[in-house]
Amino acid sequence: MIKELNEKEVDKFVIDLRYNTGGSSTLMDDFVTQLYDVKKLRDKGKIFVITGRQTFSAGVMACNSLNKSTNAIFFGEPTGGNVNSYGYMHMFTLPNSKLEASYSTDYYDLDPSYKDSFVPDVIVEQSFDNYLKGIDDVYEAVKAYGKE
Repeated sequence: MIKELNEKEVDKFVIDLRYNTGGSSTLMDDFVTQLYDVKKLRDKGKIFVITGRQTFSAGVMACNSLNKSTNAIFFGEPTGGNVNSYGYMHMFTLPNSKLEASYSTDYYDLDPSYKDSFVPDVIVEQSFDNYLKGIDDVYEAVKAYGKE
């Protein structure tokens, strides 16, 4: 993807993290590092990140990383998870029921200035009427940004 971003004309690059409920944060860390090297995306108004109430854990870590490493503009709703949180999950199987469970081993104090969710620069909530019509209010707001 980075190769294509370097080779093609790109007006806006949108990263949608609304339904990123977590996982491995190293994938996004590597991506953000490479994204920084795409010179045409360094100016404000080139990278847009969409967040929402279902953005948790590694998704929130990605928001924090993109916020610190790029000039991204954030749209959407505050994240469901806190910027500072527990992570790095370990899985285990309960011996009798064979159910799988997990527990966190690390606390990530990524930004002490945050006491709660990551709040986007531009708050946009999805209306139910537009949802039923298949219109994504947040994406439409990103597309319209800079045209007014």
